[in-house]
Amino acid sequence: MEGYRDILIFGEKDGDRLSPMTTQLMRIGKALSGDLKEELHLLLLGGESNKNGDVGFGYGADRVYAGTDPLLEDYMTDTYLQAMSQVVEELKPLVILFGQNDKGLDLAPRLAFRLKTGVTLDCVDLRIDSEKGVLEAVKPLFGGKAYAHYCALESRPQIASVREGAFDPAEYDESITGEVLQLTLSLDPSRVRTRLVKKEKDVSLALALRLVAEDVLTLSRAVELLTLGPARILGLGAGRLVPGTPADITVVDTHEPWVVVPSRMKSRSTNTPFASWRLQGRARYTLVDGRVAYKS
Repeated sequence: MEGYRDILIFGEKDGDRLSPMTTQLMRIGKALSGDLKEELHLLLLGGESNKNGDVGFGYGADRVYAGTDPLLEDYMTDTYLQAMSQVVEELKPLVILFGQNDKGLDLAPRLAFRLKTGVTLDCVDLRIDSEKGVLEAVKPLFGGKAYAHYCALESRPQIASVREGAFDPAEYDESITGEVLQLTLSLDPSRVRTRLVKKEKDVSLALALRLVAEDVLTLSRAVELLTLGPARILGLGAGRLVPGTPADITVVDTHEPWVVVPSRMKSRSTNTPFASWRLQGRARYTLVDGRVAYKS
């Protein structure tokens, strides 16, 4: 189809660096752009200026685009879908690659539906069909016992998400630099149907409760491993409620369900093998030395 060019990578940051998933997408994206004789472009969206976005050039990008808006500070479907729709309208990429993670799984199919184009998720290989000149996406079926090959012959852009680890990360060349191009976004707050309530601190409590529910651990053993266990390792006289020790207490709702969304975690690193897991159990109150230090 006329007017569509280049490979666009939906990039993500891990602190000030590109995420490992993004560097893997850069490697396969560079190979695909070479086969198509097109350019490789990297897109970074966020709530403020994307610092160090120019590292994308060192990973092989011909152009790096940044889109910023306060509504993009935290990942929410409605805001990122608006932003990506505007980016596609302006850049008209031939191929868009996402990582197979919480954002990619959420955003890629929704974007494809809005653009009325095809999408292939969880790809383990990508190549260019030399006869048709289109992206050929390969994904496993039946637990990896078979592989399906998909091509979007008519619709554009062609969208795919890539399984983490399917490709090695691109090599970095610090001598290659460039100027990050700023995109103008116009996001409509009235179309945002969700809001971020809070960021999760960590998932260890909910995972322990899951093991209790599955009869792997008793509740008393799980509590011991989360309290006395770490205290013993660190040589602290804590993790227990006996006379003379600090009143450090956590009040837990063991039944409240929630979904692990890495981008909403308070940790500066969003790498987790538990992305999209549905868990139960939240800390409602934390008392330190008898005083409320946290309240949910």
